[in-house]
Amino acid sequence: MNRDRLICFSIILSSFALISCASTTKIKELSSEVHDLNERIDQISSDVDILRPEIEKTKNEAARANQRIDNQITSYHK
Repeated sequence: MNRDRLICFSIILSSFALISCASTTKIKELSSEVHDLNERIDQISSDVDILRPEIEKTKNEAARANQRIDNQITSYHK
């Protein structure tokens, strides 16, 4: 009976050891991927900040063009 317990205990202990080693490598890989993704997010954020004035300018030009079209439509009579 003691031998069976010893075998069971050693199997469980070795399983935990293998799991912890595998988890550590996986955690390091995931940490590296998270770091890469954070760098990409920072780059995209800076790109969006750079484009923001251009977007505002284009939006204002579109609003002015729509206003001109609306003015032409109101002056048109059938």
